[in-house]
Amino acid sequence: MNENGTRSGKAGMWRGPMAVAAIGLAAVTILATDLDTSRSVAAGPEAMPPPPTQYLPSISDMMIATIQPRHERLWQAGQDGNWEFAGYELKNLKGAFNRLGTRIRPSTTSPCRR
Repeated sequence: MNENGTRSGKAGMWRGPMAVAAIGLAAVTILATDLDTSRSVAAGPEAMPPPPTQYLPSISDMMIATIQPRHERLWQAGQDGNWEFAGYELKNLKGAFNRLGTRIRPSTTSPCRR
């Protein structure tokens, strides 16, 4: 330190400009954040993106995900003579068909309906 109570040398020389730069950077960050927030509030609710639509599986999605694997396991259990497992898979297969029927109802004008 020198007789004025301040640091001398290169470290003391950069302290003032670094502090000013740090304060300036903080001020710019705060202003940019505040400006972005005020734009989104001013735009109103119509500027908000619409909520994502809920995925509704099709019949083929349900068949591939639930029915087909159970058919394969039922067939394999029959080939292996594992009738206890075949009965278990048959019960699961019937339940899967029931769930499929409650989720996707055929219309009254469907050509499949008589």
